[in-house]
Amino acid sequence: MPLEGFAERRYTKLTVNISTLPSLMPLCLVTFLVSLLSVSVHCGTIREHGQLTLNSNEYTLQSSVTDGTYLYFVADALTGYGKMVRVNPTTFTRSASVTGSTTGTNYWRCVAQSGGYAYVGTFEAPANLLQITLATMTIANTLSLSSYSLNYATTVQIVGSYAYFATYESSPSIVRIAIPGFTYSTSTTISSSYCQYISSSGQYDGYLFFTCYMAPGRLMRFDYASMA
Repeated sequence: MPLEGFAERRYTKLTVNISTLPSLMPLCLVTFLVSLLSVSVHCGTIREHGQLTLNSNEYTLQSSVTDGTYLYFVADALTGYGKMVRVNPTTFTRSASVTGSTTGTNYWRCVAQSGGYAYVGTFEAPANLLQITLATMTIANTLSLSSYSLNYATTVQIVGSYAYFATYESSPSIVRIAIPGFTYSTSTTISSSYCQYISSSGQYDGYLFFTCYMAPGRLMRFDYASMA
């Protein structure tokens, strides 16, 4: 029974001796399916289509976003100011960059985009948030979270007219920023017994979803409308 794989297909037939099935059963119940003699699998080839080397001080890339025309990568350069690099995906060439040198911000960690702007969070104590004009690759506004004792922004999601940043702390916080005016709106601190060290996020159907860097791993669903 063929399994759809990739556009470019190479077919391989896998035949399993039925007498060996008992020893294979602990591996996975899917193995039982091959007792019908064989299965054809479409195995696409993985090819390298190109490689782009950035400038020597553009490394430790952390996250990326696209506005539909360009790709934007934020870099935590470790020894210098944070940076965002713009790449043309059609020509696969470096187009432009912007750094935190004018604002003194380091360790750019997360990025999202909306309405012609990128919103960047820094992995600093206190955390800094930046609004960057994509057309000119310049910093439009900077917002420090020092007044709210919020540190180490690691991920951001944009919903409507708000940007939601999360922090990498033992008792992490979700910070809501009003995009018009780029101002602090509110924040919620999460109990360490519930979630620690938020590292990534997503959104679906009225909720934000966060990964908690804990053992065992934990996911958190967050109602952004009620901030709870």
